[in-house]
Amino acid sequence: MGMSDYDIHIKGQDFRIAELISETAFEQLAARKAQIEIAELCVEVARLNSHIQTLETTLAAMSGELHALRIDTQ
Repeated sequence: MGMSDYDIHIKGQDFRIAELISETAFEQLAARKAQIEIAELCVEVARLNSHIQTLETTLAAMSGELHALRIDTQ
């Protein structure tokens, strides 16, 4: 026995709902991947900032030592 127009319409709607669920799942996966990439970049930026601070501290110390040497030689 064949399907009624109503049954065919319902099947079509079920298929469209399944497509939308699949699309949403892929979009959520892409969003999660983007969040992970952003978090990784934030960690890298923090690491670089720490390195810059270390270099600034070292440079300030060396500048102080150079100033002291200049005073000693005058």
